[in-house]
Amino acid sequence: MKNHWENKIYSKKKQLNVFPFPGIISFFKKDKFKKKSKIKILEIGCGAGNNLIFLAREGFDVYGVDISSSAISFLKKKIKQKKLKSQIKIGNINKLDYPNNYFDYVLDRAVLTHHTNKEISIILNETYRILKKGGKIMSFDFFGSNIPDKKFGKKIGLNTYINFKKGNFKTVGKTSFFTFRLIKKLFNKFKILKIERIITKNSKNLIKFETFNLIARK
Repeated sequence: MKNHWENKIYSKKKQLNVFPFPGIISFFKKDKFKKKSKIKILEIGCGAGNNLIFLAREGFDVYGVDISSSAISFLKKKIKQKKLKSQIKIGNINKLDYPNNYFDYVLDRAVLTHHTNKEISIILNETYRILKKGGKIMSFDFFGSNIPDKKFGKKIGLNTYINFKKGNFKTVGKTSFFTFRLIKKLFNKFKILKIERIITKNSKNLIKFETFNLIARK
């Protein structure tokens, strides 16, 4: 995954997203956040930092980690240009270099879904460790098992595929596809507060795309 996202994506200036994810905007724009500077938010696999730039502008204490040196270099320049505050670094999300009980929120925007079940379990154990008691993980875009394009990939595990010949996943490398049941199993350490299933259908009323979003609490 390191070689794929660094060599195939960010070093070639692909997926340098500018706009924050709508779900993150709607959640963190709520008035309940009175002392934003005291709220620590980490985005795992932050990429080009579109979400972190938005959150920093909102006044939150933001952190980001990504395995791609090109993505982190790009993001640091953007943060400096915009005169914002953040703590961004290169790192492997399988072993997060942060203290226990440190963050109020951990964000996952279509990052966990590009790992195997075993890898996700390791990452979620680390996430659980660094979250404060009552802290939350917000995961957006776990790809659903009903997405037909998964057939274009080579199956390497129960629900994991690589080397997609065509379709939506041709450029993104290793990808896993999930059901409600599997997601609940992976998040067994957490209290799941919300799971949302989003589906798109074609003109024949067949599922074209399927994702899951969730919020879970330590």
